[in-house]
Amino acid sequence: LVLISARFQMQRRTRADERLPLEDLQVVSVSKWRSIPFLLAILAVLCYALYAGRNEMLLAAYGAKAMIVQSFTKKGKTVDAVTPVVLPKVPTKVDRLQIATAEAIPKPVKEEPIKYKGSKKAKVITTVKLSNNQTMEILDEPIPDDCYAEQHGDYDGFAVQWGLGHKARSAAECCRMCKEFKPSDAVGNKCNVWVWCGDPSGVCWTMDIHAHTTGDCWLKWQSGWDNVVDLKATNLKVNHRGRFSQAFRSEHKTAPEFVPWVAGLHPTGDPKPATGKAGGQAPAS
Repeated sequence: LVLISARFQMQRRTRADERLPLEDLQVVSVSKWRSIPFLLAILAVLCYALYAGRNEMLLAAYGAKAMIVQSFTKKGKTVDAVTPVVLPKVPTKVDRLQIATAEAIPKPVKEEPIKYKGSKKAKVITTVKLSNNQTMEILDEPIPDDCYAEQHGDYDGFAVQWGLGHKARSAAECCRMCKEFKPSDAVGNKCNVWVWCGDPSGVCWTMDIHAHTTGDCWLKWQSGWDNVVDLKATNLKVNHRGRFSQAFRSEHKTAPEFVPWVAGLHPTGDPKPATGKAGGQAPAS
């Protein structure tokens, strides 16, 4: 309507301009050019108002439609009330930012303890967190005599089961894993040596480059072991046992006072008695 009115005014001025002198015509031309930005500004304001009030216009249209339907119904006949239409809210920049922020925040993972098949009466020494968001209880479970366990011991051997990430809650459970280990096509040997990390600090020191954590259970095989369980007479190869010497700790600054491992044996047959031969690697002390 504004554009039609403006065009009509300009036509009237054009017809009137034919009767004006040249000086007046120049003034009228300038005024017409000056009115164009003003009309554009009015048009922009109207467009913005239409966009901002689009929801209200839609609601008004729906209301008008309902009134028209009512006007065409018979007199005295009731017409169901028109349910107002609720338009979905257009998300603003703040809403989109809040949604993106909520999606970016990781949800907390519930830590669940690993199931344990051993003795339920065992005392819990400590609880350690694993890398897969699980927890594991380290237990003070009695070690059976046929596990031939040695506190502060670390025995040598070929690893039939890599110990990093292979967890056991107690030395007794690690011993059971050694007893139950079965050779496969990839690993043809049995398990006759087990080594377990039960240090409550969460780590067990070694001389290698790996990070050994509490619960690691190494299953090993010593092919040359004479199957003698007497540690004073066997030829078992021992890495470390007992207390580290002062000279050893001076060379290895991070070494603890005692060997942090528990080691044991699982004879593949009947355990042999002592033969009287001197055997084993010299203790670290």
